[in-house]
Amino acid sequence: MRRPLRPLLPALLLAGASACGGTAPDGSASSIAGVAATHGDSLSGRALAAILGCGACHPGAPAPPGGAAGGPPLSGLSERWAPADLASWLADPVPLREGVIARMPDFHLEPAEAAAATMHLLRGAGSRQARAAIARLGEEHAGATAERGAAIVQALNCAGCHAGSGAEAWAPGPPLDGIRDRLRPDWLRSFLAAPRPIRPFGYHPGSGARMPDFRLSRAEADSLASWMYGEELRASAAPAMPRPLSPFASRKAELLLRDHLACLGCHTLGGEGGRIAPALDGAAARLRPDYLRRIVATPGRAAPGSIMPAPLEDSATMELITRYLHGRATTADTDRYLSLVDNVPVRPDRSGQRTPAALYGAYCAPCHGVGGAGDGFNAPHLPARPTPHADSTHMSARPDATLFDGIHGGGHILGRSHRMPGFGATLSTSEIDGLVDYLRLLCACAQPDWAVAP
Repeated sequence: MRRPLRPLLPALLLAGASACGGTAPDGSASSIAGVAATHGDSLSGRALAAILGCGACHPGAPAPPGGAAGGPPLSGLSERWAPADLASWLADPVPLREGVIARMPDFHLEPAEAAAATMHLLRGAGSRQARAAIARLGEEHAGATAERGAAIVQALNCAGCHAGSGAEAWAPGPPLDGIRDRLRPDWLRSFLAAPRPIRPFGYHPGSGARMPDFRLSRAEADSLASWMYGEELRASAAPAMPRPLSPFASRKAELLLRDHLACLGCHTLGGEGGRIAPALDGAAARLRPDYLRRIVATPGRAAPGSIMPAPLEDSATMELITRYLHGRATTADTDRYLSLVDNVPVRPDRSGQRTPAALYGAYCAPCHGVGGAGDGFNAPHLPARPTPHADSTHMSARPDATLFDGIHGGGHILGRSHRMPGFGATLSTSEIDGLVDYLRLLCACAQPDWAVAP
């Protein structure tokens, strides 16, 4: 059972007043009126975004009141929570107080994920009884460890709102600047009211970050969307859609996607494909038509920093695919988030340095694994196991030129899976050369002697 608490202590619990920005600098619960006064307006979408602490994860969102995330500290949790109670609450964070607009969101944690996070957060428990209860969590949930819990707390950016998490704050979400140019407002309002997995293992692939559910009312979701879109939200009309494809052209596009192009290495279509990027089903319902066209044709310009490779195919093929996606406006059943226990989340390198190691982590590790063992989080969702770059026996039989060709043109030119994309239009020749050298470091091997020029 949870230990008895003094009447004032709920405001200091893990989510007693809020998750992000729900307490004033003096530790008291921030009132709606106080937050609105801080921002010089009524409870607008901007004020609500500040209360919820959206800026802790999304560049371009307003700073929380007081200039800090404002969530209650996580230190000393072992004095207030029994391990089993905390794990249960993290998996289903029901409000601990009524009448507060900021709240601890739901991160869709499975029991094993919640148990691992609990083991990390209560790692300083001093009593023998608490330590035994923490050990039981590990016994009851396979794979749950305090070390994995630390990675989960990092992936979910708990430090963005709470001190004492043992992690470092970072920005795991997409920037809000320019969102009106990317997303359809009707889709955004629906998503804010009921968030669902879009990128199953993080906006930055491999990070494991998730969009939490703040249990917003429809009015709150509308308020946030109105702030992001301004007058455009109320005046927006249904976007003009391209002329539908003929049944023959639609079938041709689908066969290209499934049997020739690399798109399903990262995206799903009808439930088939990778789990790196958003599903292709429903892309037209989520994205503005002009943005969908741009992200297919020139992903590097449409979404700077994205690992989506520029297409090597001709423009006519890309136009066919774009029109096909416009016709699949219905959203398919959304997958669940990938397990943060079965897959180790890794904080991405956002330094902007394009070193071989950074490029490998961004472009290759989601499938081939951080260490090159062929065990990336996306590997189980591919039709063939990704090449184990750390396997010296396998790699020592491949010339450097073959490795270069595979990175440049994709797996199909080497007789391997067409789901491996080619990065020849995305990476420079020197960057691909650097990746080949990095593969040699991973396998600790050289190319065959016959491939070395005399």
